[in-house]
Amino acid sequence: MSAIYPNNMNRTCSSAFIINSLLLLYIIIAGCDKTFLPLEENDQYHFTIYGFLDASADTQWVRVMPVRENLYPGRDPIDAIVTLEHVESGSSVVMNDSLFGYFHDRYAWNFWTTWELHPEQTYRLTAERSDGKSSYAEVTLPKDFPIPVVETDDPQFGTSARVYFNDIEHLADVRVIHYLRFHHTGQEYIVPFGHLQQPFLQESGEYMIFINPSKDRETIGSLIGDNPHTTYPMQIFIASAGPEFRHFPLIDQREAVIPERISNITNGIGYLAGIVSKTIPYEMCLEEGTGIPESCETQPYPWSLNIPIWNIDNTSP
Repeated sequence: MSAIYPNNMNRTCSSAFIINSLLLLYIIIAGCDKTFLPLEENDQYHFTIYGFLDASADTQWVRVMPVRENLYPGRDPIDAIVTLEHVESGSSVVMNDSLFGYFHDRYAWNFWTTWELHPEQTYRLTAERSDGKSSYAEVTLPKDFPIPVVETDDPQFGTSARVYFNDIEHLADVRVIHYLRFHHTGQEYIVPFGHLQQPFLQESGEYMIFINPSKDRETIGSLIGDNPHTTYPMQIFIASAGPEFRHFPLIDQREAVIPERISNITNGIGYLAGIVSKTIPYEMCLEEGTGIPESCETQPYPWSLNIPIWNIDNTSP
């Protein structure tokens, strides 16, 4: 059963939509030994697939769209059945489709499932048209890793903290998430702001990040102005990626526009990653009877609110 989500429900997907459009333009006009044809027939790429599979999330969301001739698709249903398969066992599930709406009447299809995924397992996501043409990606999720440990004096009053975590081969994401409450025209809005962190790999093989929440709040204040707000309890999000993961900030921009260089989608374009993540509160938990810092219990997935997390480093989701 399809559903339409309003503009403010998942604006994070808009970044993927822009990338889809740019990659599509490249497919249409690229080729130094061919005559320029704005709408050259495409018989190689069938779907664009963007997203990640997270063994720690209760719901998987992946953007799937047909490679198309127009930049701004409408809200009409697309010809696609999206299946997620556990390669080791052969079991599979058909993913549900949801239509997301954005600004200026722009739409995109995201497919979801609550099927439980497991670390160190391989999954294949396939999008197939009614004529049998399909695109697919296969990813292996990384192994699980211990819950990070937070060490601080008093995080409730904005003091700095150190976070320690280990046993991660491919570190994909480390960020602090601030939840702010806004009041506007009689309505209340909760907006999460994410601040990417710089991890330090120590000689012991353990990662450490240093968090200064007061500085984060100053940065947020400079972005939102005088709009009244209240800081909700903060969270720390850390993700480990599988062996196929590519660290996109290190990829040359000239290489990034070539679909074959960065895409792991067969007969399509885009990128699908496999991760395991941990979301923990910004607080220090102590081992009973010793006072030694220990891991706190994990918290719900930060994207479970179905609203975008804005990155305060570049003011974009």
